[in-house]
Amino acid sequence: MKARSLALHWKIFIALLLAVPAGIFLPKEVLGIAPVAIFKFAGKLFLQALQMLVAPLIGLAVISSVAKMGEEKAFGRLGIKTILFYASTTLLAVLIGLFCTNMIAPGKVPEEVSKAMIAGAAGEGARIADAL
Repeated sequence: MKARSLALHWKIFIALLLAVPAGIFLPKEVLGIAPVAIFKFAGKLFLQALQMLVAPLIGLAVISSVAKMGEEKAFGRLGIKTILFYASTTLLAVLIGLFCTNMIAPGKVPEEVSKAMIAGAAGEGARIADAL
């Protein structure tokens, strides 16, 4: 008999519910390794793998959908229109991203705040060195 599987939205909901107690009750360190570091590493690997796959998947999807259109005459016009549309929307997205980044300046911190952060980090480093 075939086992019935849960729908994806229920699996996600259950994972979210299990993540809360896992975050609360996990020990700070297990064998000298913080579980949070393991989760961060796994999450970073997952996101980088997704980023590596997105551009080729979009390109192949556009190419295959245009190739399935049929006639060579229509294929040429549609192919050029598709490539121009894809290139122009990509250019627009890059320009919007650059504009927003330059307007918000996410890495720019006021000088007094950066000095306070550096001083705090230096004190923390000294405390850690003393503990060793």
